[in-house]
Amino acid sequence: KKGQHQQLLWFLIDSGPIFRVARQGMSLRLDSEALEYALSLVGDIARCCFEIDTFEEELKMFLNMAVDMVELLEDKRSRTNSIWMIGMVARAMGKTSIGEKIPSLIRLLKPFLNPKFFNSGKEKRFDKDKDLEKGASSSIPNNAAIALGCVAGVAPDVVSLSEGLLASFLKEWSDHWSTHFKLRAAESDGKTKKKARYTGTEREECALSFSGMCNTVLLHKNNLSSDCLARFADAMRNFPEPTEELKKLFDKCKAVCNDKD
Repeated sequence: KKGQHQQLLWFLIDSGPIFRVARQGMSLRLDSEALEYALSLVGDIARCCFEIDTFEEELKMFLNMAVDMVELLEDKRSRTNSIWMIGMVARAMGKTSIGEKIPSLIRLLKPFLNPKFFNSGKEKRFDKDKDLEKGASSSIPNNAAIALGCVAGVAPDVVSLSEGLLASFLKEWSDHWSTHFKLRAAESDGKTKKKARYTGTEREECALSFSGMCNTVLLHKNNLSSDCLARFADAMRNFPEPTEELKKLFDKCKAVCNDKD
């Protein structure tokens, strides 16, 4: 249960060594497995223990380390974990701590929505018709999409102050999720024909990303094109079983999208 998980993490944090272990793992860049788990550990702490002001300095340090590593890492799992961790840590730290960094974090993350990055960061020519589906099921673009929604949601007003920033990636973000959800809906077991299901964590992270992006779109609506909003509406339409809270946000955003038609 999430509550029990959170209590366990609080115990580990209060006991002292958990951040030292994570710091050591992130410093061992030659050991990709240690780095992968260290990044995941810090991201899980940030996701499950949402308000952890006591450890703001530690989180800021880990965020800076992850930012430095995102473009340098060759190991695919470590890279995708660092991208995901940025979203979770940014959300936990909030606007007061990292508001001024939001535009630079978005600029760092948005290239990874492009499926040409799905293969351990090695670039190749991007053919949308052939590669979009592959990218939508790849961990790097998927975690970039999660992180971008979380980062934007930290301070929608800061995003709106950077002219053209949201419009520069919202189409790709929306196309990614539309394709991702359609692919997952089409997945089935060859024998039982059961639809693929999302885990609780997957649903939570998708909801966090969409919640953040919805709030950003609502604030930024006058600066977005009809095409941009139409693609965002399609992503919302394909979201599987949103919570009641998310449905209310979707309704507000859909009204904005319809007004722009």
